[in-house]
Amino acid sequence: MDRKTPVANDVARDDTALQQLIQDKFPSTDPMLGDWEVGTGQFSSLQKGLPQGRKLCGVVVRVHSENGAVRVGGEMYSNVKTENVETGRHLKDEHFLLVVDAGNWCMTLGRPTYRLILM
Repeated sequence: MDRKTPVANDVARDDTALQQLIQDKFPSTDPMLGDWEVGTGQFSSLQKGLPQGRKLCGVVVRVHSENGAVRVGGEMYSNVKTENVETGRHLKDEHFLLVVDAGNWCMTLGRPTYRLILM
């Protein structure tokens, strides 16, 4: 599974279509799509404060939002490539889905707009 996938704008803006996309992407996990959120302005983990019994499996990122980034990577010194989606008002109006595999970390920097996908 690709870790960083473009999401069509019409799909990202339609809850039903986006829910179907994540059902297709994560078929055996019963994924739950969170609300749109904005980063805190700090470097912070998206894996803290999740509902009990849920794990982060992906993030939908709106590129044309406040300045920031969402990053996913593996453990230090692993061969897992870090994926980065930079955000900002000067960037194109597009969306990406980042997959967060078991053992990966996921962080925000600045104030990106995103939706969590939990399993």
